[in-house]
Amino acid sequence: MRRVLRSGFQKIEILKWHECSPTDTFMEFRDTLFALNFLRKFMYDPLNIMTLRNTLAEALSYTDISRLADHEILQQLGWQIVRGYVKLVPRVEEVPPVVLLGRSAETAAEVA
Repeated sequence: MRRVLRSGFQKIEILKWHECSPTDTFMEFRDTLFALNFLRKFMYDPLNIMTLRNTLAEALSYTDISRLADHEILQQLGWQIVRGYVKLVPRVEEVPPVVLLGRSAETAAEVA
């Protein structure tokens, strides 16, 4: 299952520790407070909150998290990140080339 957070052009993939490949460069936080500060910017998008809730539900499958408030979800997930159970991996967003109306892709590339 793909777990991705988005904010503007920033794309962060959430992986469990065993899903990481040796080539992944994951973000490290020195304590839970730094992880919380990073995660807070994703709270304003309902899709990101849903992704964070689903990630925590997978990590704590034996616990009912439906009654937890958003800030409690972030605290629990921040703890999971700092302990290394969950990893945040920044990904490069692929932006498709813009094609000008009435011009071919080759001509548009020459203009740019």
